[in-house]
Amino acid sequence: MLNVYKRYSLSDADLNVLVQGTSISDSVINVAQYLIQKKYPTCVGFQDVLLGRCLQFTQIKGPFVQILHVQNPNHWLTVTNVGADKNTVFIYDSIDQDTPPDAVRQICHILKLQSPTLTIQTMKAQNQCNTLDCGLFAIANMYYIASGRKPETLNLNQVMLRKHLLQCIQNGMIEDFPLINSMAARVQPRDSIYKLHCVCRQPQYSGVVLDITCASCSRGFHGACLGSLAANLDKKVFVCSQSCLLVAKEKIHSSN
Repeated sequence: MLNVYKRYSLSDADLNVLVQGTSISDSVINVAQYLIQKKYPTCVGFQDVLLGRCLQFTQIKGPFVQILHVQNPNHWLTVTNVGADKNTVFIYDSIDQDTPPDAVRQICHILKLQSPTLTIQTMKAQNQCNTLDCGLFAIANMYYIASGRKPETLNLNQVMLRKHLLQCIQNGMIEDFPLINSMAARVQPRDSIYKLHCVCRQPQYSGVVLDITCASCSRGFHGACLGSLAANLDKKVFVCSQSCLLVAKEKIHSSN
């Protein structure tokens, strides 16, 4: 095993998973991301997938590609804004499902868009034929995005994915994933639009209250996101920006 893999805590047990046919680990995902970035160094993203669980991704303002881990189900998928319209992200998910809420949270954390909304387009990605190969599809989709190709136009040879990835890791170089000529099953494309709020630039989630409102523009904010500022308000009027402060002062002046 290459010494560089030690930083990703890749073990023989992780590689055995590829042979045994069970779900692959975050170490395998991170190593695959490393190999893809090494081959396509101008591409941006490829952050440690474990950072997504605690929303610790570094903000990216330009084109990026990233594999995300989500719960319910325990699942891997790929997101990118390469080739997307402004304030839009493509999601490549090998399960035909609505976008998982924790994927939305991670995307918002990466981008921290200042726009009112985020559009997520579920692409016509290949549908996995079992419940264990999502990580392989996520890696293959990331690879082809980084290489400048569109995964939704390709038909992966699912039977060969594990053997191919294992060889790439052992060789320290990732190559094109095997394809088939026949048409593979696809997930249904769909678009979802999310309204963004607060300084965290996240959608409004059930049970999470926007408990502080700007006195000028009426935008809502989470007290937890405002931190000490919210704690020190104590019946004081809150305004979210300098421009809102000026508007509020004008309102007070005109009322007097």
